Amino acid sequence: MTEDNALFSPDFSLIHRYNKDDELASRSRPTAVTHFARGGKNLYYINASHVTDTNNPTCKTIEETIKRYKPQAIVIESVATKGFSKDTKTSETTYAYSLAKANNIDLVAGEPPDSVVLDAMMAKGYSAKDVMAFYLLRRLPQDRREGTVFDDDSFAKNAELWLNRCFPDYPGEKITVTEFKGWYDKHKVNNKSFLDIEVSDVAPDASPDAAYFQKIASDTVTIRDTHTVGKIADTMKTHDNVLVVYGGAHLTDLRPVLEQMFTHKGETIQLAPDYKKNQENKKKSLFTTVTAIAIGAVAAVAAGFAADKFLNEGRAAKKIFDTVRGWGKH
Repeated sequence: MTEDNALFSPDFSLIHRYNKDDELASRSRPTAVTHFARGGKNLYYINASHVTDTNNPTCKTIEETIKRYKPQAIVIESVATKGFSKDTKTSETTYAYSLAKANNIDLVAGEPPDSVVLDAMMAKGYSAKDVMAFYLLRRLPQDRREGTVFDDDSFAKNAELWLNRCFPDYPGEKITVTEFKGWYDKHKVNNKSFLDIEVSDVAPDASPDAAYFQKIASDTVTIRDTHTVGKIADTMKTHDNVLVVYGGAHLTDLRPVLEQMFTHKGETIQLAPDYKKNQENKKKSLFTTVTAIAIGAVAAVAAGFAADKFLNEGRAAKKIFDTVRGWGKH
C-alpha cells in the first residue's frame, strides 16, 4: 500500500450532529461524488438519495463512478453484504451491491448490527423498549415510500416480525403493540396517528428544541456514524480506491472526520445529469407550447378561420394542459 495506514485513524469527536439547518441545506444539494485523496489513496463518497428504482441521479452516479474510477471496494448502507436476491426491493444499496458483484468489487457493510445500536443507546440512558419502539416507528415512512401502507391490523401483524428480525438475540421481553402505542402517545407532539408519521417526524435533529422522536433519531445516527466512519477508515487501509454509497445526511455528519483523515475538504464532482432541472425545463417547454397553441387558436378565430380548426387546436391545448396538470399529482 502507498500510504502509512496509521494516518487513517478517525477522530470520532469530530462527527457532526445533524440538525434542522443541515436538513434545509441538503434539500438543495444535487447528487454528486465528493472525492478525497491522500498519498495515492482515493475515497469517493456519493451523497445518495434513498430511491426505489434505478432511473435517478443516485443510481446513474453510482454506475458512472464505478466505470470512471474503478473502486476496489464499496461501502454500502447495510448491516450485511449477503442476503440480497432478485426479490429484494430495488434501492441505491441493492443497485451498488449488484454492480459490485458484476465487477468483482469487494463489498463492505457500513452499518452496525442493531444489537450494537441497542447496547449503545441503553448506555445513553434509553430503555430497550424505547429503542425498539423507535425502530418500529421509523419503519412506517420508509415502507410507505416503497409502496407499502399499513393499517392498525397489518402493523400489529408485522411488528413482532420486525422486532425479531432486528433483535433476534435480545434476552428480555420485546415491546408489545399496546406498549408501543402508549410510548407513541406519550412522546408525540400533535394528534397525528403513528400510521401517518412522516420522514421529517423521525429525522435526526440535535437542535435544543427538537422533538423527542428527532432526538432519539439523532442519538441513533451518531452511533451509526461512528461505526460507519470506522469501517471507511479500515477499508482505506486495505484498498487504494474506495467508494461509499450512503445517504446524503451522513456526509454532513462525517465530512469533518473525512477532512481530518485526508487533510483537505474534498472535491465535488457532478457525474449524473440534473434530473430535477431537466424535468422543470420540460414542464416550462410544454407550458410554452400550450400557450402558443391557445394564442394561435384565438388568432385563428380573429382572422376568420374555420371554427372546427379552432376547436381542434383548443382540444390539443386542453389535452396537453391536462397532462401537465396531472404531473403535479405525483
